Amino acid sequence: DGSLSIMYGNDRPELERKFLPIFAAMGKKFIPTGPTGSAHTMKCLNNYLYAAGLLAASEALLIAEAHGLDLERLVDVFNASSGRNVATETKIKQHMLNGKNNRGGFNIDLMEKDLAIAQELKEQIGIDAKQLELCYKTWNEAKSLLPHNSDNLEIIAYLKEKQSPLD
Repeated sequence: DGSLSIMYGNDRPELERKFLPIFAAMGKKFIPTGPTGSAHTMKCLNNYLYAAGLLAASEALLIAEAHGLDLERLVDVFNASSGRNVATETKIKQHMLNGKNNRGGFNIDLMEKDLAIAQELKEQIGIDAKQLELCYKTWNEAKSLLPHNSDNLEIIAYLKEKQSPLD
């Protein structure tokens, strides 16, 4: 719909005037990220943050549901407070709670791929990023257990399936 934010790495500034008109057909915001390859790295790290936020929001929804809380009201609290993120703002009420469509438009296979790349990036430089490891492990397992071509919002279905509530 022409609303993408487009990151691009470019070692040859003279090419910018050639590809920006092409980008304009797909998006409105253009972010130069540095040398060629830098945008790919930034995209994977950005998707890691999204995946972690969606995972945490899904877990919070399941805990709230078990406590009998109003989930729509909980999302209002998230979005008016420090828990706000793109998943709480654009995915939960619009796709996950409405009972109509649990498809946010991003395949779980792509999410797992980006998390695997982020995992490789941290390993290349020896960073101890335990949250990234846990996030990658969770999404990787979800991808292997959910039906092929599941949407990333199906992470909540995976978490529900995996749950064993306390009696």
